[in-house]
Amino acid sequence: MDSDGHVTDSDKGEPDSLLDALTALVQMQAESVRLQRLLVERLLGQAALRAEDVQEAPRAERNPSRGARYYQSPTPNAAPSVTPQHLDLLCRLQEMRDAADLILQFGPFKGTTLAQVAVHHPEYIRELMTRAQRPAVRAAAARIVDALDAAAPPRPRRNSVGRAR
Repeated sequence: MDSDGHVTDSDKGEPDSLLDALTALVQMQAESVRLQRLLVERLLGQAALRAEDVQEAPRAERNPSRGARYYQSPTPNAAPSVTPQHLDLLCRLQEMRDAADLILQFGPFKGTTLAQVAVHHPEYIRELMTRAQRPAVRAAAARIVDALDAAAPPRPRRNSVGRAR
């Protein structure tokens, strides 16, 4: 092997010298990986934590640095609560697949179905019922508005002000 680490013709026949050359290459690779890790830790502002340091120090005692936020796992979002009215709306939308599966080709919700818009933005469906240019979209929006109204919670009755009991 020459000074640059290249295997020469004289080394090709000797297994011991090939083993020595491979060992040297593995050591150089390990050193390169160690230096890369050190460089990344310095760039991120994170102190090098060895495996024994991690085991000895409790998690609360570690001082997270600026780079540590990139290694944190995302916190799971709480599951949204489902009301009986919301479930009823989803069932009604499932029953009217022809209207609910209509994909909008215009507006702020382009590429989404009427059912998806109805669940998250029912006021836009009410606008489509009166303002859409295509009659098929107006008719589908009207059917979905009927489903929205049917699935809505019952409103409390108001007593009229002028009536005497």
